[in-house]
Amino acid sequence: MEMINLLIMSALILIFPIFWSLFFGISKKESIEKTGRILFFDYLKGLSIISVIIIHTFGFITTSFKYTETGVDLINNILRFAIPFFFIVSGILLNPDTKNQLKKFYNRKVVRLATPYTLCVIVIAFYFEKNFIEFLKMFITGEGAVPYYFFIILFQFYLIYPFLVKIKDRKWFLILSFLFSIIFFLIPQTWKILGVPFFGKYLFFFAYGISKRNYFLNNIPNKKETVQWLFLIFIFVVLLIVNPAKYYNVRLIYGVTLFNMFFILKDKINLRKYFNLLIIKFGQNSLWIFLIHYLIVRVLGENLSKQSLWIYSTSLIIPSIILSYWLAKLLDHLYKLGIDRLQKNSH
Repeated sequence: MEMINLLIMSALILIFPIFWSLFFGISKKESIEKTGRILFFDYLKGLSIISVIIIHTFGFITTSFKYTETGVDLINNILRFAIPFFFIVSGILLNPDTKNQLKKFYNRKVVRLATPYTLCVIVIAFYFEKNFIEFLKMFITGEGAVPYYFFIILFQFYLIYPFLVKIKDRKWFLILSFLFSIIFFLIPQTWKILGVPFFGKYLFFFAYGISKRNYFLNNIPNKKETVQWLFLIFIFVVLLIVNPAKYYNVRLIYGVTLFNMFFILKDKINLRKYFNLLIIKFGQNSLWIFLIHYLIVRVLGENLSKQSLWIYSTSLIIPSIILSYWLAKLLDHLYKLGIDRLQKNSH
């Protein structure tokens, strides 16, 4: 059903020209420079990482309480904007001026992303008493923890980013990326290559962020598109009801549509309100939360009392979110201290 629903929505996009500019239009070519953190994108990352934590609790809830699957699947499907949001934001926030800065670009990714990932895989391998070969397999395949496939895909995107930047302004760039993602999604044999997660089915999200970067950084949404985006959300909801299924992360239409709706409504979101500031804090710590949250979810999920659905669910979801945040804050602080000391000693 998931594939059928995706094909229906994709056909809608491809057949009717009214949607073409929304998904495949080219942004203005004048490059806009990102000068610092953008709270709106931290907010979206915060919503996404909280959704990821909740999604990963659902596996334990439905295992313990089988009769909850229908309701849990519905919430799961609504929250599946999370991974699309992360990939889109990644594409937007990368600096396209990599021509003479490739070494600096990759050095930053090693320090900010690859090293924390490596440290976490080492800890997991040590805990489960894996040998070096097993560690390498976990590292390359992302099998260290359930969500680690995301980092393998992201590493691949960073590797091909300099190439994608060169073709991002071509008229065919987004439509070709979209078709590639659909084709790879429809062929499960391409989801992993030699056991390694492959970026193919997620390509459109990253490409969309790269191509639409100037539009989103310009900070002026095209509110004339609101009706089209709302219509697509309506169709998505209808398909959820008519063809119920458990969805995963390749939400090519839903993810992009919801992202644009948040962008259109961003001026109505008071980012200075306490609750929204909390969400922003989650977004600013999303890397370490992504790396460590599943361990917390698993420990709680396997050890909490399963006598009551509501007590179990509440005791699993809320502490998982809170503990993930504070442990991530601690690890981020310790990691930055370590990096600072290494840099001082190297000078």
